[in-house]
Amino acid sequence: MYSRYEVSQIIQDTITDLNRAHAPILIACIRRDHKFQDQLIILKYIADHFRGGLAVCYALEDVFPYFSEKYSTGGTPTYLILDRGKIMGSILGVTPYYDLIEKVNGILLGHECHTKTAGADHLHYENDPPDSMEEKNRDQTPDDVLQRKQVVE
Repeated sequence: MYSRYEVSQIIQDTITDLNRAHAPILIACIRRDHKFQDQLIILKYIADHFRGGLAVCYALEDVFPYFSEKYSTGGTPTYLILDRGKIMGSILGVTPYYDLIEKVNGILLGHECHTKTAGADHLHYENDPPDSMEEKNRDQTPDDVLQRKQVVE
């Protein structure tokens, strides 16, 4: 079963656990490339932000066929929010940390279903943030997140 306090990797042997999870799961379909470590840092902060109310996992290339077939994912990164194996919503594209938190919150609260980012049009996003907010967060890096978190603490 996936931990609700840590970021877990989904592998072939644990895919079936997605249907048995007792809390919603955020799954990041990501590649092991030059951005991988940055994406893991962001996922760890998301797990911390939701403090056990959301399991956070990532899937690498070896399990992409499963997600592509079952949830029609295409492209990376793709973020899926599942509840007992059923899709609550998805986010496609590189998404700054604070925007990702906002979009995941919206999906969990039922305000949005599927969004595209990184310059793409939104598929469905009822509470779009103002353009100035998107511009402000667009170039945000994990280091920016670390600095903000240290200031808050």
